[in-house]
Amino acid sequence: LQVTPANPLELGLDRYVDLDSDSGFIGRSALLRIRQQGINRRLQGYFIEGNAMASNQHPLPVRCGGEIVGSISEMAWSSRLQRNIAIGLISIELAESEDLVVTTERDSRRLEPTAIPFVSRS
Repeated sequence: LQVTPANPLELGLDRYVDLDSDSGFIGRSALLRIRQQGINRRLQGYFIEGNAMASNQHPLPVRCGGEIVGSISEMAWSSRLQRNIAIGLISIELAESEDLVVTTERDSRRLEPTAIPFVSRS
């Protein structure tokens, strides 16, 4: 469940929103402005290092060099992949950085960027 406010452009859903259509809808002008200016963050998939972790109940901060640059909205242990997986909204400049760390109630762990979905579609 995505609890952090976001728009379709940040979530990679822009292909489902026809901003060039003549039909109007609430929020169209705001999305046109965001499309022109560019997004500041995006939804990104991650593997989380270490042993199996419990799912999170609230967004968890993601840091780079000690500075918060986004949050993990969902994380879980994948029995299929045998590793922790997560998705989060992260500053677009740092979304694929190898220097990101998620902070949980117990510890901090390194994030490894990966594509969504986490498995090949073939």
